[in-house]
Order: sequence, then C-alpha cells, then structure tokens
Amino acid sequence: MKKRIFYLIIPIISFISCNNDADTSQTPEKVKIKITEVEEVIYVKKIRASGILSSKEEKKLSFKTGGIVEKINFNEGEFFKKGDVIATLNLREINAKVDQAKLSVEKANRDLQRVENLYRDSVATREQLQNAQTAFDYAKANLEIAQFNKEYSRIIAISDGKVLKRVVEENELVASGHPVVLISSDEKDWVVRTNIADVDIVKVQLNDTAIINFDAFRNKSIRGIITEIAGKADPYTGTFEIEITLLHPPKELISGMIAKINIWSSKKEKLLKVPVDAIIEGNELTAHIYILDNEKVQKKQIEIDEIQDQFIFVRSGIVKGQRVVIEGVNYINPDTKIEIVE
Repeated sequence: MKKRIFYLIIPIISFISCNNDADTSQTPEKVKIKITEVEEVIYVKKIRASGILSSKEEKKLSFKTGGIVEKINFNEGEFFKKGDVIATLNLREINAKVDQAKLSVEKANRDLQRVENLYRDSVATREQLQNAQTAFDYAKANLEIAQFNKEYSRIIAISDGKVLKRVVEENELVASGHPVVLISSDEKDWVVRTNIADVDIVKVQLNDTAIINFDAFRNKSIRGIITEIAGKADPYTGTFEIEITLLHPPKELISGMIAKINIWSSKKEKLLKVPVDAIIEGNELTAHIYILDNEKVQKKQIEIDEIQDQFIFVRSGIVKGQRVVIEGVNYINPDTKIEIVE
C-alpha cells in the first residue's frame, strides 16, 4: 500500500515541477539598458586635409634670348640678395648684335645728314628725306632691341630669396624663355595649397582659421588663415583648391614639405549630438538608433553630418531631449522588455 502511494506522489510532484518550469520560461528576463538625452549644440565644422608648402611667390626665371649658359652663380638651396646676378648667358653673339645695331645707326645717321643737306640745296626730294629719316629711326629701334636683349641675358634678383631648383646647367644651350632656375622670394608669405570636396568648400570662407602641422616639426603647430578659395572645381578631380597663408612661420621651413591641415569653419550651425555607442547600424550618411518612447524602444533612422571622437552630430531624424539608448543596443528590439539602469 505504501509503495502505491509513493508512486502516485511522484507524478504529482513532476507535474507541479513542470508547471513551475513552464511559468518561468514564459516570463523572459528584462534587458538592462542605459539611456541619454539628445543634446543640441552649436557645431563648428573641422575639415581635415593635407597639402604642400610653397612660397607665395615662386618663379621660373629665364633669359629673354636663347644662347649658351655661361654661369649659374647659386646652387639649389642657396640664398641670394636683391641685385645679385643669378645666371648669365655667353654674351659674344649678343654683344656682336649690339655692335652691329650701333653701326647701322651710325650709317643711317650719316645718310640722313647727307640727304638733309641735299634737300636744303633742293637736290633731294622730300620723299628721299622722309625715307632717310625712316631708315634712321628703324636702325635706332633695332639698337634698342639688341640692348634690351643684352640686358635680359642676365638673370638679376629683384628681391631676396632662395634657389629651389636649377633647371639647366652651365654650357647648356637654352631657348628663349626656357626656365633656368626656380626661385622663391623671401618677401612673400609661406602658403599651403590643398584641395577639398564640394561638401566642405561651402563651409569655408576667407580668413577662416587653420592649424598646420609638419612631420619635421612634430611638436610645433602653426596657425594660418584661408587667403584664396577657388571659384570652380578642378575638372580632373572635382575638388576645389584653397590657399592657406601661414602666420609667423618658422625659418626652418622648406618648400615642398607635406602639411597636415585642420580647418575650423567660421560658419556655425545647430546640430544634435549623441554618443557613437547609440548606433546600431549605418553608413557614412545615415544610421539607425533606438529611442525610448513611453517606456518602449523604437528604431529611428538619422541623417549624420559628422562623426568626431566619441560623438555623432545629427542633422535630422531625432529632436532635442529625446532619450537615446546607448548601452544594450545589441540585445534589444522593439518587442524587448527593458529595464533602465543608471
């Protein structure tokens, strides 16, 4: 009899146990989340770029006439003073042309004087006098051309500066106008030129501040301002060139250095700010986050303006003061029961 009662008790206990297990499984555990409120901030756009350092005034200097290079007085990297002769042509041929032009002037002058005397004696006609005067003027003009060409057969510095590159060497034959040396002037500013995209060009304007860094000067940041903005895009890259003038640059700068640039736009705008941890999924332009509304989570799509450090700056999709889930986002969906923790 006792055995029968024992056997009856076991199924009852098992049934009660199963019912208790079933009840537990039907009450899912709440997911703990953390939230924060959406902030509205006055946002200043920071544009990152890189560029190349150069003198504001870099020139390719050349001779007016062609000829053989006789002397280049400065090597690459050497400094010169205003009035220094940087390079000269061999002047033998050029001097001969000047002498030839002088002789032509002398002959034309003698002819003119003879015709004038004959005209006064009524032997020469007015037309002959005019032709002699024209020949004399023509000879003088040729002399001026020859002297001008001789003058510009030397390259003379018009300001202090530095030779950046020697394009030709001594005893080479160069054509008229062919570059001989590339120089930079010390009287002009140091500038960095860079190209930025169309989405950024509309956010910058003249005199916006930029911070310049060079790898060669790791612990030194140089302040600059935007002094030129391109009026149209580069047809090959679709980007816009801007020029940044350095303020108080160090003397150690060398043309051609690569600069890292941070530009701070003076155009300010109101944006919404939330932590990066709120993002569920997204791309460069949009993302999805969870907001808390009436103690339930809702999935929202937002339009991203910028991501910096640990925050995203949002243009639309949410409003100031809304509560955003920043912890536990990977474990919830709109049907999940939640518990807010501090």
